[in-house]
Amino acid sequence: MAKGKSQTFLDIQFGLISMQKHYLTAETFGFSVNAKGANLKPKQTWTLEQDDRDGVAKALLRSHLGRYLTADRDGKVIAEAEIPHAECRFIVLPQADGRWALKSEAHGRFLGLKRGSASGAVGVFGGHVEGKEEIKVWCFAQSVSDPELWVVHLAMHPQVCLYSTGRRQYARLNDDQLTLDRNIPWGVSCLIMLDFQGGRYSLKTCDNRYVRQDGRLVNQPESGTKYMLEFKAGNMAFKAEDGKYLSVVGPSGTLQVGKNSKAGKDDFFLLTDSHPQVVILSYDGRVLTTCQGIDITALQGKEARDEETFQLEMEKGSDKVVLRTMHGSFWIIVRSSRIQSTGQMRMVDSYFDIVWCGRRIAIKASTGKFLSTLKNGQIYSTNVAIGKSEEFMLKLINRPIMVLRGEHGFIACRADALDCNRSSYEVFRLDFQDGAYTIQASNGKFWSIGPGKVVGLASCATPFLFEFIALSRIAIRAPNGKYVQGDQAGLLTARAECAGPTALWEY
Repeated sequence: MAKGKSQTFLDIQFGLISMQKHYLTAETFGFSVNAKGANLKPKQTWTLEQDDRDGVAKALLRSHLGRYLTADRDGKVIAEAEIPHAECRFIVLPQADGRWALKSEAHGRFLGLKRGSASGAVGVFGGHVEGKEEIKVWCFAQSVSDPELWVVHLAMHPQVCLYSTGRRQYARLNDDQLTLDRNIPWGVSCLIMLDFQGGRYSLKTCDNRYVRQDGRLVNQPESGTKYMLEFKAGNMAFKAEDGKYLSVVGPSGTLQVGKNSKAGKDDFFLLTDSHPQVVILSYDGRVLTTCQGIDITALQGKEARDEETFQLEMEKGSDKVVLRTMHGSFWIIVRSSRIQSTGQMRMVDSYFDIVWCGRRIAIKASTGKFLSTLKNGQIYSTNVAIGKSEEFMLKLINRPIMVLRGEHGFIACRADALDCNRSSYEVFRLDFQDGAYTIQASNGKFWSIGPGKVVGLASCATPFLFEFIALSRIAIRAPNGKYVQGDQAGLLTARAECAGPTALWEY
């Protein structure tokens, strides 16, 4: 992954959908490749590695096993190469309808589908083949037709932040347009959703409006809000139907289709995770802020402005967290045991542990002592036990809407039931109430616990607790004290004793 000043840019991961509406799949056994996947899951996910040094878009496709897709001179396709070589490189040829053709650089043939038969006869689509037919992946076609065209379906979580590599700024909602003018993606206005429909993508703002070619935001998708994806050197471009690109235009940095028919520096973007941003309240309801200088203090009656918002960044592979301010600095404990916002880099004293205590939390510093709120509003780390003054409450503010993806797929609605193994997602609305959240579906009903501890939908709202315990993932604790987990069949239940892999949800 590429590193940014305050964010980690996401690898480009996607699925490739054939004309038969199935995904290109890398099997674990024998590293074989087929086009049988019905949904976009790990085996159907490919990571793009690009080489554009000579001006031609060449791609390496890495499977979920870390092996590279290979096509030999006879057209045989397999995904077993540990180290990429000449037969792993493909030339990407985007088509007018948004689909890709992938041409083997080594042999000049196209990746596609063929029909084989039990008797061993082989034919292409449209030809007569005797015996039982089996659709196989091959790379031997000399020209491009429907069997050699692939729809690109991004495999990353749809809620992201958008970064312009030319302007080096992030997108935010600014009245009736998106502008690229933020050094750090701060607040709900910087939350972008990528909406996949019919092989093309739309960009939705946090208030569910779509970015049109002229830069205006509209309430419903239309032809002018759909774009084809192109990739170059790890960057992403959005191509409109007229062949021009979404671009960062003018001094204000408005996002709209520009004049370029070839992507230039203001037409390329990167995606980053949207980290949770929270307001933190002390035990007596005062809001923690940086507005009085370098110290973190708790003040009465403060509104949730940028100075009262902090970004939780989970350390990959550990339970530690850093808290970033709007200026890019970190919370840090200093020798006087005070908490200040002066950390300029991640170091031992800028890491904290969050202890989840139902609707409240406690925050432990690197000294092993918990943060406390004094009567004058100062925040110190002096106590080794959790008492009333060591309690805080987190309020998530940059997720008024949420998409949840687990180990087996997205959570989506089916009448009054919830499935957790879907390839398409439901957008849920959150409502915060005293340290807990109600989760509402688009049909107006709320998450609830039914017979057998099954999580479904009901008319009455039920509060759930969110615990931020892994990078880009949360655990959801139900009112019965158990964690919400999913299984391969799609059943969602509140039965887990701990937040294991089946009970972690990418948000």
